[in-house]
Amino acid sequence: MGNGASRLFRIMQKSGTDTVSEVVYLTVKSVSPLILNLEDRLDITEQFIVLNDEIDKSKIKTGDKLIASTFNAGQCYFIHQALNKDIKKSNNLEKRIADLEDKNSNLEKRVNALEKLI
Repeated sequence: MGNGASRLFRIMQKSGTDTVSEVVYLTVKSVSPLILNLEDRLDITEQFIVLNDEIDKSKIKTGDKLIASTFNAGQCYFIHQALNKDIKKSNNLEKRIADLEDKNSNLEKRVNALEKLI
C-alpha cells in the first residue's frame, strides 16, 4: 500500500496534475469505514482519502476536524493534519529525549550525593 506521500504522488502522476485545487476543512462522520464530511454537503469515502503519515488512524474519532488539500478536481483528499493533536502519531524521539533528561537529572543527583561524601 505504501505511505501516504508515495500514494499521493502515484495518484498525482496518474491524474496528470501537480497542483492543489483547494484546502478544505473536513469533519469525521464515520471511523469504520472512514467517511469524512465537507461542510454538510458532501461525504467523502475512504477510497478518495490519503492520510498524512503522521496521523494515527486508530486515534481518529467521529466529530474530529481535519485539514485537507484536494487534487484531481476533488477526486483525492490528502489529509494534512488534524485539529485534534491527540490524533498525531506519538513521536518516539520526544519520549527518548524525556527519558534521557530524566536519567541526566538522576545522574546529577548521584554526583551531588557523592561530592557530599568526599
